[in-house]
Amino acid sequence: MNKKLKAVVLAAGLSKRMKSDFSKVLHKILGKEIINYLLDSLTEIGIDESDIILVCGKNLEEVKSVVKRNVRYALQNQQLGTAHALLSAKEYFHDFSGDLLVTVGDNPYITAEELNKLISHHRETHSACTFISAVFPFKPPPYGRVIRDENQKITGVVEEIDASPEQLKIREVNSSIYLFDNQTVFPLLFKIDNHNAKNEYYLTDIIQLLKERNQRIEAVIAGDYFISIGINNRWELQEAQKKFNHSLWSS
Repeated sequence: MNKKLKAVVLAAGLSKRMKSDFSKVLHKILGKEIINYLLDSLTEIGIDESDIILVCGKNLEEVKSVVKRNVRYALQNQQLGTAHALLSAKEYFHDFSGDLLVTVGDNPYITAEELNKLISHHRETHSACTFISAVFPFKPPPYGRVIRDENQKITGVVEEIDASPEQLKIREVNSSIYLFDNQTVFPLLFKIDNHNAKNEYYLTDIIQLLKERNQRIEAVIAGDYFISIGINNRWELQEAQKKFNHSLWSS
């Protein structure tokens, strides 16, 4: 029997690079907010709205006023990194024995099809952690690089700011879409430290912690590298408008 599935959406990001007064997850593409594209995909794969937790910051009331769904909310008082954001929602999953899907709220490209591929692979391989990666045909955006050994096994993810010149040549990046066996992963979240260039608690560090404990880690490469792209500035928002408009007219 399949495990129960919950989702945590990290949506506390501000709009500094958007140069906007309202949260970046609330910017619209073809009239619909970015966050609502993602939430549609989560409900399409069968996750109950009450099993979706949105982690917000100062944008909490703003997000609530737009989402208007039976989701739950957690407050991240300080933005200290993605692992810190996830732990801000721990009251909802600390004793959860199923699979925990963790994603970001500023990515409208995440589809139900890609999420179903992630879930199927995770459960078929009985992994502790499976995440979606994307291979760019050109220099990737400033995302974490996926590190593999000579047998193509995942050994870690290195954030761009901490990567070596050789690691920066890697074109496979982390999409920040994870599926965890929660009972295995949850205790390790407290072991993540902030010894890095940003002094932040990176969720990507969970991969190294799992590897040290000989837990299975898998990556599913997305069919389209756009799956990994979050909307962080006006140019990316315009590109999303073009892509969604093209998809609308092509369907």
